[in-house]
Amino acid sequence: MLDVVKVSIDIALSAVSISGLLLIFFLGIPLLARDLDKRTIYMVICRPISRGEYILGKFFGFCLLLFVSTTLLSVFACATIKVMTLIYKSYTPMHFSWLKIAVGLFSIFVSLCVMQAVVLFFASFASGFFITSIFSLVTYFIGQNIESVKRILATVQDVSPVIKTILKVASWIFPRLSAFDLKTMAAHGLPLKISFLIWNYVYGISYTAILLILAILIFRKRQLP
Repeated sequence: MLDVVKVSIDIALSAVSISGLLLIFFLGIPLLARDLDKRTIYMVICRPISRGEYILGKFFGFCLLLFVSTTLLSVFACATIKVMTLIYKSYTPMHFSWLKIAVGLFSIFVSLCVMQAVVLFFASFASGFFITSIFSLVTYFIGQNIESVKRILATVQDVSPVIKTILKVASWIFPRLSAFDLKTMAAHGLPLKISFLIWNYVYGISYTAILLILAILIFRKRQLP
């Protein structure tokens, strides 16, 4: 009972995150595959629109959908949290902060944009929906857990140098999605450093930009069906 408000914050932010991921996997992944399968892409590229503009249009268009969806979901999430704080007012954490909840929600949106860039990168060369889905799902799980694995291995002695090297390389290749997971900080009112947030957002924007550039370069060379 003492942690009911903290749990409600954690569940509310998790619901927003999961809903955004479902949008990506059920609507974002088929974006490019559907156009290629139905060959509707030719209706676009036959006009004075480059393949790079096509990829960027898909990305920013879907990010706009993510923004609207996460905003609506965030309103419901905040309403739920507000109701819980009113019902269990005496159990509301001392360091409860709407600002930290808002930062947590915005970080979820940034992580979703990074994942959509990942999806477009794989879709730029993958032959179908299934392969893009598998690659994207694997990338998501690695990005969410690689930092935890590194912390666990740091406490273990006699770890093989090969494993350490593999983890180090993987941490540079795969997106550090766990860095955008601020549910615990928002729920427990933990301090958030401005430098940490700035670094996270710069990292997210930079990683997204690199993936989009690679996706454009690959898609320009791709032989369309």
